[in-house]
Amino acid sequence: MKKRLSTWIVNHYASTPDTGMGGRSYYFARELNRVGIPVTLICASFNHKLRTPKKLFKPVEFDNSNGFCVARVKVASYRDSFNKIRILNWFLFSLRFLNNFHLIKDKPKIIICSSPSLIAFLATWLVAKKYRAKLIFEFRDIWPLTLQKLGGFSRVNPLILALELVERFAYQSADLIVSNLSHAMAHVSKRGGGVKKFIWIPNGFDPDSYSEDRELPVLVESSLPKDGFIVGYTGALGTANALEFLITSASFLEAQGVKFVLVGQGRERNNLEKLASSLNLKNITFIDSVEKKYIPILLKKFDVCYQGCRNDPLYNFGVSPNKMADYLLSDRPILHSFSGKGDLVKISGSGITVPAEDSDQIAQAILQLKNISSFDREEMGRRGREFAEKNLSFRVLALEYQKCLMKLLDS
Repeated sequence: MKKRLSTWIVNHYASTPDTGMGGRSYYFARELNRVGIPVTLICASFNHKLRTPKKLFKPVEFDNSNGFCVARVKVASYRDSFNKIRILNWFLFSLRFLNNFHLIKDKPKIIICSSPSLIAFLATWLVAKKYRAKLIFEFRDIWPLTLQKLGGFSRVNPLILALELVERFAYQSADLIVSNLSHAMAHVSKRGGGVKKFIWIPNGFDPDSYSEDRELPVLVESSLPKDGFIVGYTGALGTANALEFLITSASFLEAQGVKFVLVGQGRERNNLEKLASSLNLKNITFIDSVEKKYIPILLKKFDVCYQGCRNDPLYNFGVSPNKMADYLLSDRPILHSFSGKGDLVKISGSGITVPAEDSDQIAQAILQLKNISSFDREEMGRRGREFAEKNLSFRVLALEYQKCLMKLLDS
């Protein structure tokens, strides 16, 4: 099997625990390698989410310290996600991958190209042709549609038009299409892809790194409210998370003893802090991002975990935020402000879902969760944890991926 299923995962934005955190591609590479499938993970040396990016001295450098081969491709550094160098890196990564793929010793039978960098698919397609390898296209955000809906790009922007052409080509030319979005096959079909070759594999969690035994950093612990009913959010403070509606709901609940904690960084943080200040709210605490390893114990400090989304048809294709698995594992009920399909909170029975962008309903749901018995809240949390442990471990999900790989080679 090792020789037959030799696999490359090409993900421009992949990270490892020593550069940022273990992401989806990293964990699939590790788990597939553990079941006897040799994997090479090919990623860029820099992206804006890495905490400690690697400084490379060659176009491609190899790292075997993770138990499998990580091939890093040298690209330029930049300041933030809206920097134009980020776009230039799409092409630089692809060109250097094309010029140096022959240096990777283990030749692939299957290559997985994981978005959001669509340009990398063109290079991956050429390499797959060279090796006569099966090609899987995995997308985690629907680009360029997400850039239009949440990024404000025009439908006729030349970049959007070019990316849409690549997207159509990817759907039509890949041997298999994988997404973490449960209902994305409708979009794939609309863009000319075959629905029969679509597979849903959600985001998950790493059971090896999940621990509730650590202590929070002193600064984080001391910043948390000492009393009250705490509604907490962890993650990016960005436009897509629609957190202004959570903050507005806080103005209805200050007298009810409800406290709100928002943990994270992002382009919207200043605006959110200004909104809280303009409403003269004293029941909201902002805390800087914490390392992934502290998230499990941090969530235990909350009475309710909150996740919000925009009210946009984009979410009819599904949603799979990385934090959802953490929330489900927390033993805490989840409040989901969401109007779309594939809602894991509803599916698992782990909390309450209200329409997106509705502060009144968010406030009502918080009061409902506050006023029910602690036993009922614990039951919601228990159902969420059981669902996550059964369905969302990367060990379980990697077995599903393995079945796809074997079926693809036999086709």
